[in-house]
Amino acid sequence: MDYEDRLRALREAVLAELKGPGGLLAVTEKDLVFLDHSGVQRLPLASIKRITRGEGGVVAVLGEGGSLEIPLKAFPMDELRLFLEGLKSHVARARRKPSPPPPEPPTAPEPPRPQEAPAPKPAWEEEAPPAQGFGPAKPAREGKDPLAFLGRPLALLSLAYGLGFALLNPTDLWVQMGVVLASLNFFVLLWSFGSSRSS
Repeated sequence: MDYEDRLRALREAVLAELKGPGGLLAVTEKDLVFLDHSGVQRLPLASIKRITRGEGGVVAVLGEGGSLEIPLKAFPMDELRLFLEGLKSHVARARRKPSPPPPEPPTAPEPPRPQEAPAPKPAWEEEAPPAQGFGPAKPAREGKDPLAFLGRPLALLSLAYGLGFALLNPTDLWVQMGVVLASLNFFVLLWSFGSSRSS
């Protein structure tokens, strides 16, 4: 079997080929293929990085995961040089072409279910998370909270008491500041409580 018959036996679309006395070089959609008396060598086009002259009278086509060595005596030198220069456009095209996604494993068809039986609840379905924060979801309120009207008056009373105590008892500056800060804290907490409950 000659080289062309062996290339046709691969059943791949050939974009370019070079036949010489010692072998056959071909470019397919994905690979650079070299056939000689010892067999078939392949190198993916998209992986090709460099072409260099190697030791022992070979041209080495270097790729990411390996290389392909072509003996110089297998082809006329000028024809081999032209073929390898034309390889650049095929490499560029292969790099632009997106790689196909891996095939999905075939799935067995589901057995038919009886129509009267309800479908089981999927194992992965979970209850919806609470709408905000952590902990159990709060039930929706119908109308306003009756305690809401106490929040704001208590806040004002707390602030007035703290300021009044600080003004009427000028004993120690640190005590006065502590009372004012505490009353401000109570004011903020009670005011926000009254606002959130009334909304």
